[in-house]
Amino acid sequence: MAFLSSLTSAFYNIGVTAPTGGARLWEFLILDVFNWGFLANYGWRVLLFTILLKLLLSPVDIFTKINARKNQKVMRKYKDTFEQIDRQYANDPRMQMQKRNEFQKKVGGGINPLMTCLPLILTMVIFITLFNGLGNIGAYKNLKQYVTLYNEYKNVSQCVVVDGAKNLTDDHSTLSADGTVSPEREEKYRKYFVEGVDKYIASLEDTDSLKSAYGTKDKTYDALHAWVMSDDFSVAQAETLGTYVGSRAVYYMYDDVVESFLWIKNIWAVDAPWVSSVSSYSDWGKNIQRDSYNSTGKLKINDEVLTGWETDRVAANKKEIMSKDTYNVVMRDLLVSEGHSANGYLVLPLLSILMALLSTIISQRQQKASGQDAGMMGKTMLFIMPVMIGVFAFIQNAAFSLYLVASYFVSTAINLIMTLIFYIVDRKEDNVEEIRKYGRPNFNEDND
Repeated sequence: MAFLSSLTSAFYNIGVTAPTGGARLWEFLILDVFNWGFLANYGWRVLLFTILLKLLLSPVDIFTKINARKNQKVMRKYKDTFEQIDRQYANDPRMQMQKRNEFQKKVGGGINPLMTCLPLILTMVIFITLFNGLGNIGAYKNLKQYVTLYNEYKNVSQCVVVDGAKNLTDDHSTLSADGTVSPEREEKYRKYFVEGVDKYIASLEDTDSLKSAYGTKDKTYDALHAWVMSDDFSVAQAETLGTYVGSRAVYYMYDDVVESFLWIKNIWAVDAPWVSSVSSYSDWGKNIQRDSYNSTGKLKINDEVLTGWETDRVAANKKEIMSKDTYNVVMRDLLVSEGHSANGYLVLPLLSILMALLSTIISQRQQKASGQDAGMMGKTMLFIMPVMIGVFAFIQNAAFSLYLVASYFVSTAINLIMTLIFYIVDRKEDNVEEIRKYGRPNFNEDND
């Protein structure tokens, strides 16, 4: 039977295809184009991507601000005329606005509505498409993390029982793709085995004979392995033990698989204290539902999503891989130890709300200075925009919240820098205008 086991065992190396095909531009850029060695961490990758994207789009924003500054200068130069128009048509707001626009066009002012809306249109298009794009990446990453852990679970558990029979020899070839197991890998497996036996025995009833026998055994791999492979353990008991050994392997592998960023344990989940760093089956299903739910709402893996394994084996095991029972067994030790720990602390969602509020306030003040009265709509947007941004930050993964914070930060920085430059330029122009009108001051007259 041991010989049969060695023939039928297989190294599990199920892969998950990245969502970078077709028109998925953002997925392609973030997963492939920005896949540089020093940007292995997706938090820094999203930050760099956001900064470069904002800098690439900044000429449009700068051009709009230059036009707004031009209009602001016209407003200041002809302030008395505009005030006269406001008084003359105080009871007719529509005519008041029409006369103001006519005068602005006459003196070379006014703002092109298209240029005013262009940055907003670009921002909204990028916002919506990136929301979907980072959601797709999050679904892919959460699925890939689990499938990677599932591979480890299967490869390790096969070292105990494979295809319904005990693995009586120390044939641990399933621990590596080429069947050659390094000393370090073998040592780790022995650790998983010893801890797995302890976990399994602890789960038994006090009256179970295995529990009393365990107290007399040396807690070494060789002693415990010989005991498990003896007649004291039935095949069913050894198979259950294999699930505990596999779960220990998953527990130790998790930190190498999960993609964290600073205080966030999993960047592909929400940065919130009520979200666990290790998802329950239902929460995990929600995280991957973009690519892994069928029309009936049941979890699945598409044939084209899985790579690197025989098609028939994949088809036969799709249901097992994605089932609730399998997930809970594979992630058992993680769910116990990490299942209630916070994934984050609301830092990114709150920062995105604050940055959205600050950006809206600055924009409205600049609009007012350039002669545009936002009115009631502006006051409404002052409330709606931060709330809307907060909602998106709370329902999408932390990578998208990070994009929001970085995007608002870069936009605000560019805005403030442009405002400072305009202020310096205006001061110089005012000085030149004063010299033109009154001439340069003669400081030697007082000495005479």
